[in-house]
Amino acid sequence: MKKGDIIELNIPMQPRIITADQQVNELKGKAAIGLGPVIYCLEEVDNADIENLKLNTNQQFSSSYDKNLLNGVNIISGKGLNNNGSPISIKAVPYYAAGNRTKGAYKVWIPIAK
Repeated sequence: MKKGDIIELNIPMQPRIITADQQVNELKGKAAIGLGPVIYCLEEVDNADIENLKLNTNQQFSSSYDKNLLNGVNIISGKGLNNNGSPISIKAVPYYAAGNRTKGAYKVWIPIAK
């Protein structure tokens, strides 16, 4: 190694679904989304009708870097279900970034579609 050398470490991470212990009554039937050590949330600004949205845990989620969002953050994209059971696109942002674009609602624990 010499001065000016750059070391880059790539550790591939996939979005994952997190469920609470079944003894936590308030979280039964709900799940959260994580990527590495970071927990994500859905914000109303990105997800219409957030109060009725359900998470489809039977599909793959993908992560990407959005350099234009909040000075650059990883986002998670996937499919959820709306109140009618129709598939809709969802976008999750890191929980630590919640509320920085609007004062709308956000959710970490999302009901799971059955």
